[in-house]
Amino acid sequence: MLLLTDFTALVELGAVGVLGVNTERPGGITQALAAIDMRRFRGMGTVLHNQPLGIASAAQVHIGAVRAGVLGHAMELFGHVMLEDT
Repeated sequence: MLLLTDFTALVELGAVGVLGVNTERPGGITQALAAIDMRRFRGMGTVLHNQPLGIASAAQVHIGAVRAGVLGHAMELFGHVMLEDT
């Protein structure tokens, strides 16, 4: 799990330029939104990415809808692609 303190440290080291967020790494929807807000105040973009299906896809889409105006990058959802050839 990527903690917000980890992300802050990486930003301060100059190790990241864009934040990649999904629903589970920061610790759920509330923490994902907090991470998006944190990077926004640092002038960075966010890309929402994951390979979820079902309820996890819905959660990711809702996060994208809530912060659509500030992400700066298109959302990446690939769960359906992983199941196309199965």
